[in-house]
Amino acid sequence: MIRKHLLMMPALCKVNNLSDRVCLTASMFFKRFYLSCSIMEEDPKIMLPTAVFLACKVEEEDGGGKSNGMAWKIADSIEDGTINRKVLLDNEMRLLLGLKCDLVVHHPSKHVFNFVRMIGKKLRERKVAGFQPKQEKNLFDSCSRLITNLYATDAPLLYEPPELAIAVLRICARETQHSKEINNVVDEYIKQRVGNTNTKDIEAFADKILEFCKEQDEEENVKMIKRIRRLLKRCRNSLSQPSPEERERQKLLEDEEDETKERAQKRQKRMNEESMLLGGGDI
Repeated sequence: MIRKHLLMMPALCKVNNLSDRVCLTASMFFKRFYLSCSIMEEDPKIMLPTAVFLACKVEEEDGGGKSNGMAWKIADSIEDGTINRKVLLDNEMRLLLGLKCDLVVHHPSKHVFNFVRMIGKKLRERKVAGFQPKQEKNLFDSCSRLITNLYATDAPLLYEPPELAIAVLRICARETQHSKEINNVVDEYIKQRVGNTNTKDIEAFADKILEFCKEQDEEENVKMIKRIRRLLKRCRNSLSQPSPEERERQKLLEDEEDETKERAQKRQKRMNEESMLLGGGDI
């Protein structure tokens, strides 16, 4: 169930024009939250956009400080209309408590970026034919896609970002025509920092990381997800998550509140205009 929702994370971030860093941070928040909380009490369908909302604040992509505006934007991007701004704001604190307010997240993408720049510089210094800035960009893009896929697995919770970065570079270098040269640069870097290292161990670790990304039977997963959802509806605590009827009632209350505020603003504006006219007549 958690993996199914994590696979939806990139699409939700893309439709809201959010960066890859927000997607990775939201994925990590979502995974860490369910290390201490149960899907029997906390609905992943609600906590997924809540994690994106909180990640926008942490990565400073909250619409110029207008966090409520970002809440509206994320809620509107949920197609079935079951999520609104109030749901996100109410569950934000639940997410923070589940994370124990630890919002610092380190991603392997930063290490990959530095590695790729170093590789490009070294290979150009050695005048390796055919390795141009375009190949450097393609290598980084390939690594970024693999990291996004890894964040739907347990790998980011089991290994440190630099370890994942090296494994991802090894895996993506296999798809290029300069795999030998790239691996040599990475091996030299590791030997300078760590000392003697076995290339076979690094390759074995890369294969181990690649195992995390093996595709599962999606048709079987869909059947399982539907069955899990039916079971969750029976056992989930109704006090912790509002029912669809309660969410609809909350939405109506929000609309009435907005209309009341709008009428009050118009009335205040009209009173100010009348006051100015009266003041001008006295003069």
